[in-house]
Amino acid sequence: MVGTVTAMRRRGVTVILGALITALLAVGVMAYPLPYVVLKPGPTVNTLGSDNGNEVIQVTEAKTSTSAGQLGRWGPVFNQGVDRMRRLVCEYYDGFSFGNFVRRFPELRGTVTDLLIGDLFTDRVDKVWQPMESLDPGGRKPIPSWNAGTPQDQAPEKQNSLSLPDGRKP
Repeated sequence: MVGTVTAMRRRGVTVILGALITALLAVGVMAYPLPYVVLKPGPTVNTLGSDNGNEVIQVTEAKTSTSAGQLGRWGPVFNQGVDRMRRLVCEYYDGFSFGNFVRRFPELRGTVTDLLIGDLFTDRVDKVWQPMESLDPGGRKPIPSWNAGTPQDQAPEKQNSLSLPDGRKP
């Protein structure tokens, strides 16, 4: 009986010490600074910087261009993505229920998730618009595209803005 109690105490002390050492190691690993990974919220800056005089990321033999033509090639794709975001925001504030939509069209669940997490810059997500319009009760004005209205060169004081449709407001 006495030997059993001593063995149980020894096991208990071993378990407690093991848990304490594991906790200390976990805290130490989390507190140790990593030179190449940002572990806090906010913008990441200096991703092409250096650490102790050595380049963090080295790019060799890459041809780069910041010309208007090169940068402008992405403009139409960007505008389409912004238009998709505008449409989602307007649908939401007009009372659209993504839950009801996914229950009615379960095959589009992944596409709706892609849209809601910001994957707006690909044409494959456009397959949700027609089913979304089929749920519209009618009598609503269509959501204008991003370039509708007075061109900015004709109204230089015009600011880019998002107009929400009539309906439910936040």
